Amino acid sequence: MKTLVCFLLLWVCLCSCRAQNSFRPTDYHCLTTTICYKEDGEKQTGLFFLMPISDGADRNLKQSHLFLLNKKGNNSLVYDGLTAVYELQASTQSTYTAFLTVGEGHPWIEIVQTQSLIDSHRFEPFAEIQPYPGNVSIIKWLDDKRLLIESDIDLSLKNQQQDLSEKNMLDQPSQFIFDMQNKQFLRLKKKKGADARNSIKH
Repeated sequence: MKTLVCFLLLWVCLCSCRAQNSFRPTDYHCLTTTICYKEDGEKQTGLFFLMPISDGADRNLKQSHLFLLNKKGNNSLVYDGLTAVYELQASTQSTYTAFLTVGEGHPWIEIVQTQSLIDSHRFEPFAEIQPYPGNVSIIKWLDDKRLLIESDIDLSLKNQQQDLSEKNMLDQPSQFIFDMQNKQFLRLKKKKGADARNSIKH
């Protein structure tokens, strides 16, 4: 039953995308992430659905509109002022949602409180991960408060409020855990097999 509901929601997503004249399905993909939220005091499960809007002239991703789709297939606009978002992921209990944004060729991550975004329709980042002049990508949420990311610059230097520069670039991309409680970065050492899995769990 849950699979059927998810399929129907995704079908609605795709239909909604194709209904937009300015959206070109061949250029960008609609993005979704499953979330839990409260509506009228009751817990609900639904999807954040990000619809990309491209520039008809040069097909550049211009902005993104964020919708909330509920189990009944109804959708509502949450926020329409997002810039170019290329990925989004909700934490394991949906307390936070991470957005990977790219502007002028430089990526960064904005993390918002999910329920606050739904209630207020205002995009107010609770935390930001700015890797400039490096790059950053989202791997996954380890739990509800720790985000696993990858970057080619030493983000752990930001723990001391240090500005990053070209000299902080890494020879190879490394994984970091960003802790939402203290907003600190933990750089993971490269390990193999079970040791790598255990280091991430702890």
